[in-house]
Amino acid sequence: MGAPKQKWTPEEEAALRAGVEKYGAGKWRAIQKDPKFGPVLKSRSNVDLKDKWRNLSACSGPGGPRSSKVLGLPSGGGMRKSMDAGLSPLQIDPLGAFPDPAAYQEMREMASTPSETSPQSYDDFILEAIIVMKHPGGSSSAAIANFVEEHHMVPPNFRKLLNAKLKALTVQGKLMKVDQNYKINTGSSKPRGGQRPDSDDEKAFGRDAKRAVKSKKPKMDIETATLIVRESEEASLVAATRVAEADALAQEAEMAARELETAEALAFELDIAAEVAAYALRPHRKSRASLGGVYCNPIANQS
Repeated sequence: MGAPKQKWTPEEEAALRAGVEKYGAGKWRAIQKDPKFGPVLKSRSNVDLKDKWRNLSACSGPGGPRSSKVLGLPSGGGMRKSMDAGLSPLQIDPLGAFPDPAAYQEMREMASTPSETSPQSYDDFILEAIIVMKHPGGSSSAAIANFVEEHHMVPPNFRKLLNAKLKALTVQGKLMKVDQNYKINTGSSKPRGGQRPDSDDEKAFGRDAKRAVKSKKPKMDIETATLIVRESEEASLVAATRVAEADALAQEAEMAARELETAEALAFELDIAAEVAAYALRPHRKSRASLGGVYCNPIANQS
């Protein structure tokens, strides 16, 4: 078994009633996130708020034990007479259901005072920023965020909420988006409140859109094709230059090879000529030597 729930305090009941009066029944999460009611109801869950509000409504509704006291109406025929007189629900006095009316009155004043961080105030901040900055081409989301943060107290996650707010205001027709910037929509270019635009406006909008597509798309295609052709020509020129350089190197190599072959052939011929000359000189020396020996032998014999 879980821990027993604590009894509701008058301050919590007052905060719940004031929150319902501000946001409406069923908006329990919004009531809990409200900076004025949230701290008082921090120990209560969505289910707790729903059950407590059902109990309070049952106690203060018609036929309940406190119906005469809460509504401030006479019993019996007097109640019917008052209802026939057109009693508004806003004339209901909820103080009879509270043991501490001062706490409820304080919460009622807090609820009647618009919170500076409520979602509705964000819309006002955004519109104010765009109007005050007066940028001819519209204001960017960053410029709007900077303006709002400088002039108003906003939560740290305001920049994350800003994009969603800008989209919502654009869908509602309060803003129009032009090249990633936002301007106040002074015309009827977009439908408001879910209404369908007139057929003439719709046709004009369709013609403008088609004209914009036709004027932009061929330009992009021509620029892209020109760039591709230019790159192809440059690549072909580079390839032709490389081929010419390779051919020149091949010719130089071939000429060097021929010169080398010629030099080798000449060297071979010179070697052969040298050998022939050397060979031709060798027998001549031997013959002189042999002649000299024959000439000297008679002299030696005579002696």
